[in-house]
Amino acid sequence: MDANLHPVLLFYFSMNETMQSLLLGCLVLAVVLLAALPFAGRVKKLPFMHLALVAGLVAAFLVPQHINRALELRYGDSVVIATAKQQFPLFSKLFEQHPEAERELRSHVKAAIADGIYGAELADLITAKTAEISGRYLQRYLPLAADAAVHENLSYSAETLARLRENPALCAAYAEGRIGHAETAALQKALGQGAIDKSHHLQFEVIRTALDSPVPPKTPLTTEEIQHILYLAYSRKGLNLNGLAALDTPEDFSEEERCTAHIDFLTVLADMPHDGAAHVFKSLMRLSAP
Repeated sequence: MDANLHPVLLFYFSMNETMQSLLLGCLVLAVVLLAALPFAGRVKKLPFMHLALVAGLVAAFLVPQHINRALELRYGDSVVIATAKQQFPLFSKLFEQHPEAERELRSHVKAAIADGIYGAELADLITAKTAEISGRYLQRYLPLAADAAVHENLSYSAETLARLRENPALCAAYAEGRIGHAETAALQKALGQGAIDKSHHLQFEVIRTALDSPVPPKTPLTTEEIQHILYLAYSRKGLNLNGLAALDTPEDFSEEERCTAHIDFLTVLADMPHDGAAHVFKSLMRLSAP
């Protein structure tokens, strides 16, 4: 349905709740007054149009919320899918390759709307769900992605976590992919929507390169080779390699320790040449795969 969704509906849903209510209220008032006009000349003893105006104002206050609710129930999921494709064009390709991902997002939105969730809370839930879906396919396609795209994503992740250092709980949750409604709202407050959008774009760029021009996998580095490379890189920056243990067994470490471990690890990778960093990271993913 979303492929042929009328542009007027997309424009309507792009407005905030106040503007939606004002627009619908004006339309309701106009309909009431136009409907009353043919009768105005026939009723001489009553201020008919004055009464129609009062009725129209009351209707303009009460009716829009019901109309808006009906529109959300009918078109909300399609609007979300269409908007996601517009905002992140790679979603079109991802949904084409993996229709189950589109069905998952659509089902999630439908369920949320049916539960009475809308407005800012619905937007946060959608942001969290799209991040979850893109993160899942990022892990799937990263081994075949271009080294430069992988390196840029790692570098920006290091910068993002460094900005969250003062909030270890949020930093650890973001690094470990534990992003729900509350974390999404906190991230928007801490980083701003622009930073979150850039992170999504960089993730999608990794997936795009893997879909468009998959890179033949290199022979994975061994555990010993990775340890040697990281030991030298950590030593150059004066960091302790033992901090990596917080990434292997996070349950044994505090949120602050885990946050610091992720920042150090990603910063070390960001300082490497893009092909070296990507090779290390892809090899680690290969070794940690179940």
